[in-house]
Amino acid sequence: MANNVSTSQKAKREELRRELVRIVGARWPGSATHIDLVDDYLALWDDKCTLRKDIRRRGRKVTKLDSRGQKQLVNNDSIDQIIKINAQMLSLLKAMDLDPAYMQGEDDAL
Repeated sequence: MANNVSTSQKAKREELRRELVRIVGARWPGSATHIDLVDDYLALWDDKCTLRKDIRRRGRKVTKLDSRGQKQLVNNDSIDQIIKINAQMLSLLKAMDLDPAYMQGEDDAL
């Protein structure tokens, strides 16, 4: 996990991990494979938090130089990356046989 995460984000991450491990442990006791999927899910969650921070810091539009050296206003790439990460997070939940609707109490988890 990145060193620049807030204390509340760390606490939320640990709460999310405990809940996922509890659910996975109840369904597949002793399954190292499923615990590894939980860790993969949390790594993606960390990345998503970093991307959100980038969007808050730089905005939804950023200035980039084109091939001729001229400035252009373009969408922040972090927006597209969040969409891809969300899709992968949902895939991991499905791989763990967890219904995202079941986890609706975790606002940022999905």
